[in-house]
Amino acid sequence: MPTHAGLFGRLGLAVHRRRWWTLVATGLFTLFAVVWGSGVFSDVSESGFEDPHAESTRATELIQEELGHDDVDVVAVFRSDETQVTNPTFAAAVRRVTDDLPGELVTSYDVYLDESLSDVERGILVSEDQHATYVPVTLSGQTHADRLHQFEEVAEILEAGPLETHLGGPISVENELSATAESDIVRAELFTLPVLLFLLVLIFGGVVAGLVPLSVGGLAILGSLTLLRALTQVTEVSVFAVNVATILGLGLAIDYGLFMVSRFREELDRGNSVAHAISRTVDTAGRTVAFSGVTVGIAFAGLLFFPQPILKSIGWGGIAVVVFDLLAALVFLPALLSVVGRRIDRLRLPCDAHRRQRGPRRRRGVGPPGPHGDAGPGGVPGRRRRRAVVPQLRPVRRPAGRHGPAVPARGRRQPDRRAGAGGGLSRWRDGTPAHRRHRGRRGGGSRRVRHAPGGTVIARGALPGRASR
Repeated sequence: MPTHAGLFGRLGLAVHRRRWWTLVATGLFTLFAVVWGSGVFSDVSESGFEDPHAESTRATELIQEELGHDDVDVVAVFRSDETQVTNPTFAAAVRRVTDDLPGELVTSYDVYLDESLSDVERGILVSEDQHATYVPVTLSGQTHADRLHQFEEVAEILEAGPLETHLGGPISVENELSATAESDIVRAELFTLPVLLFLLVLIFGGVVAGLVPLSVGGLAILGSLTLLRALTQVTEVSVFAVNVATILGLGLAIDYGLFMVSRFREELDRGNSVAHAISRTVDTAGRTVAFSGVTVGIAFAGLLFFPQPILKSIGWGGIAVVVFDLLAALVFLPALLSVVGRRIDRLRLPCDAHRRQRGPRRRRGVGPPGPHGDAGPGGVPGRRRRRAVVPQLRPVRRPAGRHGPAVPARGRRQPDRRAGAGGGLSRWRDGTPAHRRHRGRRGGGSRRVRHAPGGTVIARGALPGRASR
């Protein structure tokens, strides 16, 4: 159990102790996100491209308040390759569709069969080949959101005729954008998730290790949709913010999952317990994830200064997604890793299993892992085992029976025989007896002085403190 864990390390230990409660709460949130969060497309806005405080926007609002809304919202094009607009069958089909338009939803519409129209106005509504005509429709909604809701019912009536029908206009385009965004997100996730699973299994060399980051990515998508729908209750959220949020949420979640899972496996390979590995993972990789999330959130906060609602909604959506990804990476993922534990290497690929059975390759001179990770002698993290360097000392010869100080080798500390050839003690120049065993200050090395025949003094071993990495 780690004794010197930082703030993030203590968070990891707290999640490890309450891992089952954390996973149960995450499961309940997932069910809520599937039921409620997936309905975000019904609350997002398809507009928001204009500055609400611009002079042109305020002038348009003033005209609509005084004169009412009379702009064309929907354009319905009716076409037939076999008959022309002058054919009674073609005219009857168009008349039947326009007569079915409800008056409470449609304020006005123009059709080429109206006898009050001049020949020029009637000619504008008919194509040159006389095989198509269009009907401009104005909806009765007071606000833009009201007209968007009215469009679905009006579109069903316009498309019910026997003629080939195409719908256009500003309201139709915005509605099509929303429907396309929803279908594209579903199609994109169905394609990307299997591809990501395949790549993660190859990267981690195992199925279990690859599924863990992907589970965080799936949770991030559901959480992003839920947070965006919650934002629609207080501010306008564009449909494009949903696309950005899902892409960003999935990418950040898998990126953060790669950091966390890789670090967790390294800690387990060093012989640490699951609790210690969780603490070290959150304290190191988790801190990196937190700083990365804060940086991304600050970048999205810059979009809040733009006046267009679409840019503001993307900014709020990005910040909300980053916050949820941080919670998933720092709370849910450590709890999941605590439960998985050493089973993180289950269902390994054959090539990766052979590599991991051989164990991690260590460089020469690096000590085995201690209780605190990659440690050298004494279990000190980051310290390598030191090897003593044995210097080659130049021997000092003395004539037999001659007294006096010896001349030491250049730059070396040499022993000095103060006694004669009859057997005096050999000493260092500072008075230390040469026969005494000394230990180095770092590498624990020793040295001993012996006498060779002929009065030669030879020093063995390393000098104190003369160690090298």
